[in-house]
Amino acid sequence: MPVSDSVIFITTVLASTETFTLVLVLVSLYVARKRNLIEGLFIAGSTAVLLASFWGLKLWFAVPRPPDALMSAGGYAFPSGHAAGVLFMVLVLEWYSRSMFRGQQLYFLRVALGVLVLAVGYSRVYLQVHTPLQVLAGFLIGGVIGILFQYFVRRLSVK
Repeated sequence: MPVSDSVIFITTVLASTETFTLVLVLVSLYVARKRNLIEGLFIAGSTAVLLASFWGLKLWFAVPRPPDALMSAGGYAFPSGHAAGVLFMVLVLEWYSRSMFRGQQLYFLRVALGVLVLAVGYSRVYLQVHTPLQVLAGFLIGGVIGILFQYFVRRLSVK
């Protein structure tokens, strides 16, 4: 199934490691200023843990990129940093959006964020810069760190 250039741009450039890191830094600064310093620092710290996790695993496993990729991508392939980053970012944004939206707005935001996650995962495989297993491993890392973030920040908020 062909994918448009705009979808590739959104899921490759706009959903890059640099972009999700920038978004999470901005969210952490905003949360620290407007809501709670500890929660803001926790977002920043969780982002650092995420980055260290997938970069460390990339170096540990040193799996080369698939040779028949449709675009050039640097570094190692396992796990997918795009997949890890986008799922973690979506979980952080979903956590924060619960304080801003209710009902149908929150539902539609969750659907849009879910579509973004699926589009990024699909684009990695479509462009042949990752295998499905590499994308799933990235989702696993981003999901675990995102769920741990939500669990611990909820515990911080109770105290």
